[in-house]
Amino acid sequence: MSTTPEIPSLNDWEMLDRMEQAVWATAFALETNSADPAVKAIAADRAISALRSFAPTRSRRPEPEYEAARIGLHIEEADFTTWYRVECLLRARGRGAPKSDEDCHQAYARYTVGRTDYW
Repeated sequence: MSTTPEIPSLNDWEMLDRMEQAVWATAFALETNSADPAVKAIAADRAISALRSFAPTRSRRPEPEYEAARIGLHIEEADFTTWYRVECLLRARGRGAPKSDEDCHQAYARYTVGRTDYW
């Protein structure tokens, strides 16, 4: 009979999205208070709970500017503004006001920074 407790199955790996899997694995690997896998798993589960506490403000899908940056497309700001407004309306299923010029400008700034992050 083993004295090591079983790793808790509080979070089924297949039910976690990719970000949650990355957070869980990182928290498990970085847990330094114990070498016991059960303790490490509990710490990882707590990290997932903390991540999920942000659920109302966290989108399951990256914002459009980050998706475009990840693909590596080069889009001029005027074209980006048109595309961004349409993409945001599609994601909102046509509900809500179109993005303002300032919203588009800020999104374009995030897009240009994001392009360098992926390379």
